[in-house]
Amino acid sequence: MDDAGGVCLPDGALLFQSVDIIAPPCDDPYLYGRIAAANALSDLYARGAAPLCALHVLALPPSKVPADVAARIVQGGLDALAEAGAVSLGGHTLKEANVFYGLAVTGHARPDRVVSMRGARPGDVLILTKPIGTGIVIEQFKGGGLSEAEARPVFEGMARLNASAARHMVRWGAHAATDVTGFGLGGHAWHLAVASRVDLVLHWADVPVYEPAARLWAQGLWTGASRTNAKYYGAHVVWDPPEAAERWERALFEPQTSGGLLIALSPAAAEDFCAALEADGFSARVIGTVRPMAQAMARVIVRQ
Repeated sequence: MDDAGGVCLPDGALLFQSVDIIAPPCDDPYLYGRIAAANALSDLYARGAAPLCALHVLALPPSKVPADVAARIVQGGLDALAEAGAVSLGGHTLKEANVFYGLAVTGHARPDRVVSMRGARPGDVLILTKPIGTGIVIEQFKGGGLSEAEARPVFEGMARLNASAARHMVRWGAHAATDVTGFGLGGHAWHLAVASRVDLVLHWADVPVYEPAARLWAQGLWTGASRTNAKYYGAHVVWDPPEAAERWERALFEPQTSGGLLIALSPAAAEDFCAALEADGFSARVIGTVRPMAQAMARVIVRQ
C-alpha cells in the first residue's frame, strides 16, 4: 500500500490524505512537535504531493502536562507546517495515560506528478535521503544510554522535512518511492519491491547511518521492534554473504521515525537529483539498484 491514499477531484487534481501519531522521542516539546509533523508530512512527500492543510491530534494525561508544554508541542507542529507551505485547520485533544502527538495531513498533486511504489524498473538506482538509526537512538536516550548532547543531532535530523527530496524526485522523474519509517529500511524496501514486481539490491556499505546508532549497533544492541520486523520480513531478505545478517539485521529492520525517502530513479537522473538535494543543504546516497524479479516473490538482496 502506498504511503498516502488519494482521490481524484472533479477538476482532475488528486487529493491525498494520511495520519501519523507518535510518542515523544525526546525531552524538548518543541522539537517533538516538529518531528511529529515532519513524520506525518513524509507520507505526502513520498507520493510527490504538496502539503495543503492539517489537523492536530494531541493526547495528554489529565493535569500532568503543563499548558505551556502542550503549547510548545503544537507550536513545533505549526512551524513545520508553515515551512511546508501548509495551514492548520485546528485539531482534537484527547485525555490519555501517555502523551501522543501527530497530524492528519492533506496534500494535492497533478496526476502527472504523482509517485507511487509500483513503478521501479530494472536498471534503476535506489537513493536514500536520510541516515537510518533513529530507533536505537530514541530507545537508548530514553533509557539513559545516550546523553542529550549525543542524541540531539539525530533528533534535529528527524525534524527536517522531506520537502526538498520530494520536489526534486518529481523534477527528475522518479519511478517509485516510499518513506522509511516503521517497517525499517528492509521492510519498506521489500514493500516497494513487491509493489513494483522487482528485486532490490542494497549495498550495505553505502547506507548512511547516524553516528550514535552505528556505535550502539556495534555493541550488539537491538530494539524490540527491530526483532519483530526481522521475524516478519526476514524470509524475504537474502544476505550476501550470509554471515552479514548476524551483524546488520538489527539495523536493516529497525523502525525509523521521520526517516528519509527511498527513491527509484534512472541512473541518468540520479547524479542530478543528488546534486540538487545537496545544493539545498541535504544529503542523498545511492544505496542500491533494481533488477528483474528472479523468483515468484520479490526479494531484497543485501550485499556487504
